[in-house]
Amino acid sequence: MRIIAGKYKGHALYCPRGRDIRPTSDKARGALFNIIGASIAGSAFLDLFAGTGAVGLEALSRGAAMVTAVERDAPEITQRNAKKLGAGPDCGYTLIRGDVFTEARRICDPGAPFGYVFADPPWKAGLEEDILEAAAPLLAGGGMLILELNKRTAPPDRAAHGLCLVDARRYGEAVFRFYLDSR
Repeated sequence: MRIIAGKYKGHALYCPRGRDIRPTSDKARGALFNIIGASIAGSAFLDLFAGTGAVGLEALSRGAAMVTAVERDAPEITQRNAKKLGAGPDCGYTLIRGDVFTEARRICDPGAPFGYVFADPPWKAGLEEDILEAAAPLLAGGGMLILELNKRTAPPDRAAHGLCLVDARRYGEAVFRFYLDSR
């Protein structure tokens, strides 16, 4: 697993075997950032259920001004990868160790919304609707929530919490669902 593009391009990331971590594949991550394109530059990016931190670190590598990663179960892995790249608060990277839903309420600041919120929850946990509800107040007007799900998961399709589904793309077992803030 490597950073695909940007200032950290080619740097390998740590992903331990035998842990219950399912990182977004390089292929899917590359496709995701090709969809987002240059609009990532200068944006604020929130990585929920960060795991290895690969998605948030890719966003930082590609020019996001600020990346906040939230991870409860394996923050030491997220931290190890950030440290390996030299990504920390001075570079605009912050790791919050804790529960995604608790921390989402804490970081909700109308004065500093996120342009992008990426969420890759445990695939069998059934958290999709809760994520829509938690992410909606964190987005800037016109901001985007990207929800990564297993292809077998029945996701929320409808507009909910001020978010409107605008696209869905499948990459192997993963499906990215793109929701725009329509407020």
